[in-house]
Amino acid sequence: MNGVMSGFMSVGAIILSTWTTYMTFFDDRYTLTVAMASIGSSVQTSSYSSSIENVRETRRAPYVTPVIIASNQGTKSMVFTRVSLVKSESQETCSAGKDAPSAFPLKRIDQPEIYSPDSIQTLSFEFALPDLNTRNDEEPDLSVLAGLWCMKFVVFDHNGERYEPYLEAFRAKPALVPGEDPEDAPRLDLNLEYAQGPVELVSRGGVSPW
Repeated sequence: MNGVMSGFMSVGAIILSTWTTYMTFFDDRYTLTVAMASIGSSVQTSSYSSSIENVRETRRAPYVTPVIIASNQGTKSMVFTRVSLVKSESQETCSAGKDAPSAFPLKRIDQPEIYSPDSIQTLSFEFALPDLNTRNDEEPDLSVLAGLWCMKFVVFDHNGERYEPYLEAFRAKPALVPGEDPEDAPRLDLNLEYAQGPVELVSRGGVSPW
């Protein structure tokens, strides 16, 4: 009887050792998922008038404040190093060239964010969108802001492999809203829309067999 128990214990030890070795050296799995939790916006409007030149200049400076929830499901950590906001050249999917309007967070990330296995983190950002500057009764070019904007990430896995995935951040449908005083410059409303479901940005490996 003791021999049988010793045999079972030996087999169990071998299985445990095999499982530990697999999890440590061979089970390279990760799935980085991000969801847009919320997004706010604000517009700072300032005007300057010159009675001598009979010129009135208006500057509208829009800002957006997205909040994302990111999770890493798997066995390996990932390192999140940079994020930027870019305007997509396509209205269907995120696609941006080198000359596409882009912005970095106003408060830069001082050090990389490490996403440990099975971790969830919430990150908040603030981006400045392109200013709209007009003179007198000129209509601002709202197309500069209109359309699909995407967040571009730079992520590294535990082997140093680099990924640059995109996340659809929001769609802007800017419009001018007249103020109560006809002398005041119309207010800029960004009218932001965003998807609330999770998006898989980077994935490697499948479901653990254990």
